[in-house]
Amino acid sequence: MSFIVLTFKELKKVIYLFLLLVVLLFLLIKITTEFFSYNLMVTQILTPSITFSFFILGWLLKSFTLKHEFISKIIGKPIIHGLWKGKLESNYLVDGKRIAPIEIYFYIKQTFLTTTIKSFTINQTSSSIITALSIDPSNDDKKFIYTYKFYRVKNSENKVTFGSGDLKLINNDKELVGIYWTSADTCGEIDLKLVNRKCENIDSFESAVFHHKKVSP
Repeated sequence: MSFIVLTFKELKKVIYLFLLLVVLLFLLIKITTEFFSYNLMVTQILTPSITFSFFILGWLLKSFTLKHEFISKIIGKPIIHGLWKGKLESNYLVDGKRIAPIEIYFYIKQTFLTTTIKSFTINQTSSSIITALSIDPSNDDKKFIYTYKFYRVKNSENKVTFGSGDLKLINNDKELVGIYWTSADTCGEIDLKLVNRKCENIDSFESAVFHHKKVSP
């Protein structure tokens, strides 16, 4: 499941893009019909222009993944799409001692409208419920906030745990650092570095490791 979170500025860009598509399609249909000597009324050209613009806009905003950094300047938001690898440090205790840092991967899929996360450790998989990417205009801080859920089935457990994360994008948008906490009274810190933006269908810890090894020098 993914929710749509848009700022007013982003909504205006969507409207402008829709109007641009309508104008371009209107001109394309008009030129084509005149070339074949068809005389259509303005409304006969405008109606299909609007209809096709809706379909094209929907595909661009919902399905076109944001993989290239130059797009960031066009849409006014940072690009975080890709595979990320790092470590998770938790306050979880075993025999009175904090566990060692855990290797973790994030697969973030980003379109203009939606951003989703799948995270993988060797023992656990989680998926995002809602995400928000924002920029503080006063200091240019880039924040990535999300909520997620995972199922605990080991050791005869069978329940859903919810959590949230608050990460900051740093080092030329190549690193995510911040904190997380869960409904199971655990919390900790996360530090992730970008592995590669050109990745698709990462659905397990094993596939994340495989892709990482494939693109590593």
